[in-house]
Amino acid sequence: MDFNQPMCEADGTCHEPASLPSPRTVHSAKSKAQFQQWHKFHSQLEKEAKLAAKHEVDVLFLGDSITEAFRGSSLGRSNVSRTRGSPEVLYTEFKQFPNKLVLAVSGDQTQHLLWRLHHGELPPSLQPGLIILHIGTNNIRVGHLPEQVAEGVQQIVHFLSARCPEARIVVNGLFPFVEEEMLEKICPPRCSTEGFPFASFKPAIGKVNHLLRDLIRRAENPRLEFVDCSHLFFAKPHSPEVAIGSNLAASPPAFDSPEVVRDKDSWVNQDLMPDLLHPNAKGMQQWAQCMLFHIEKGVQLLKASPSDASQNS
Repeated sequence: MDFNQPMCEADGTCHEPASLPSPRTVHSAKSKAQFQQWHKFHSQLEKEAKLAAKHEVDVLFLGDSITEAFRGSSLGRSNVSRTRGSPEVLYTEFKQFPNKLVLAVSGDQTQHLLWRLHHGELPPSLQPGLIILHIGTNNIRVGHLPEQVAEGVQQIVHFLSARCPEARIVVNGLFPFVEEEMLEKICPPRCSTEGFPFASFKPAIGKVNHLLRDLIRRAENPRLEFVDCSHLFFAKPHSPEVAIGSNLAASPPAFDSPEVVRDKDSWVNQDLMPDLLHPNAKGMQQWAQCMLFHIEKGVQLLKASPSDASQNS
């Protein structure tokens, strides 16, 4: 098999739909070794989930490399420099949740997480009190459209809600990132009207966050909330109200925005995200504190008026 194949063809057809369960394939694994490591790590996480299900789990983290950093690893391999200090952040900031479980895999997209959940990583007996989800960045990186990414997240949320009906589910908005090489790689199909690679992923990220916020609001489920901490990772100060994707007055454009963001220093905070994609320990700490603020706010609203809780965030 020839690995590292494009996810989406020039006509826009994507080989792994973002909303359908799929393991890694030649379109989402860079090599045979990575393909095998992914399956090996999934087996490890499946065993951890089954073991954790025998006890009470206070909080379950699901996602990709950003969330896997809480384990101090990347695709199951430890001693990764960019994750240094992140496990300590997990245990320090989330100390009020004694039993924590992190089931996250570097490079995963929505369809991969959905497949893992369907294949043993969320056994029926595993009933966490809180589920924190952060997924979709890698879908955007390989060319899935924002609408497709949002649909993938929605399918994950549907599965989680059905399997864990008593759990609170926190859906995180995507963070800003810069990766010009991937912009060039996914063109075509994701090109400007002139046929050139887009200048930035920023409009696509904003569109995903806008769609996710809208989906969560329309669900009117007091146990489901959207939290957007993306403002933390801008180089220039942003408030949550003006962070990408937060403005509900108008739907942000997808990849076809005329906005040009060529200067990587102009919008990503490298103090918190040195490689322009993954938060470091300081960034992870600020993200954790941002989440906990909204989680506590949601608890207070839930206690005060269950019917109003869905308006949180």
